[in-house]
Amino acid sequence: MTGFGKASARFGSRTITVAIKSLNSKQADLSARIASIYREGELELRSLITDRLQRGKIDLTITMEDDALEGNTTPHQQGSPPRVRPSAPDAPHGVGAGLPH
Repeated sequence: MTGFGKASARFGSRTITVAIKSLNSKQADLSARIASIYREGELELRSLITDRLQRGKIDLTITMEDDALEGNTTPHQQGSPPRVRPSAPDAPHGVGAGLPH
């Protein structure tokens, strides 16, 4: 069970990138580096990932870049950022399956 996946999506001036990699191991060992804005969903994501992958050394990274903060585009309208939602149990699996639409 060795693998790597990465997906990015743009939402207005924001780009969210999710990367996950796993190495063979007898137990589930999940390491998560998540943008602070998405920390409230970390436990839900951990549970979802360990339920689906069941075992392995798993590294999850979720980053958010905002072009408006870097001066590359006009400022994004006020509002909350897109929320990462786990996909339904019968939805296609894979990195990016739970990203907001």
